Amino acid sequence: MGAVLEHLRSSAWYYVTPVVAACAPIGVLRTYFNHHLRRPVRRLLPFLDTFVTIDIVASDSSAYSYSYHRDKAKSSDAYAEVLAYLSEVCSREARELCAEGAEEGNGFVLSLRQGQEVADEFEGVTMWWSAVAGNNRNSYEPDKCCRLTFHERHRRLVVEDYLPHVRRTGQEVTFRNRPRRLYSNKADITYISSREDVWSYIEFNHPTTFDTLAMDPAKKKKMSAPTTHSRKKNTREY
Repeated sequence: MGAVLEHLRSSAWYYVTPVVAACAPIGVLRTYFNHHLRRPVRRLLPFLDTFVTIDIVASDSSAYSYSYHRDKAKSSDAYAEVLAYLSEVCSREARELCAEGAEEGNGFVLSLRQGQEVADEFEGVTMWWSAVAGNNRNSYEPDKCCRLTFHERHRRLVVEDYLPHVRRTGQEVTFRNRPRRLYSNKADITYISSREDVWSYIEFNHPTTFDTLAMDPAKKKKMSAPTTHSRKKNTREY
């Protein structure tokens, strides 16, 4: 008998058997849950999770529609506007950022690094923005996605007021940071030329300032006087 016990101790089964015995109930419970409890629990999740998420994805689609939870709102314009908004309003609080070259000009667009989250407050309500990887069925690379998370009771405020506010602010930031250009027609235009082939441009960086403006020095001095009344009066004279 002692020889048998000694043989068992030297065997790997002596150590594996207790682990298998401990894990067996877990496997039984998992099987029971998958067959009998998974569907009822999934029906209860919307009542237990009181937060709603909206994904705004970088996409070539021009359709713009809001959808909740795991659905997406597709619009490349909306995604660019959200990036501009976050770069202006929320990037000061974020500690992990990504800098991407702007499509126009030499500037950069700051965005959240994947997994980073920042809070934004609107009319006393706090929402959270995060950068996540979207699902792209047509490519091996995931879509760039900004996810907005908020409480269910603020759904109407977010959809009707906050998201339009985000887009307006993003448009203002984009307009303010736009490059100034001088356009002219190309000489070799054909009937099959695309819209991009018709125009050429150069960056417009005008060097003129008020100090270099050609006008009477005495009047210029009066116009640059510190008082508002004097400035308005001399402006009318000029």
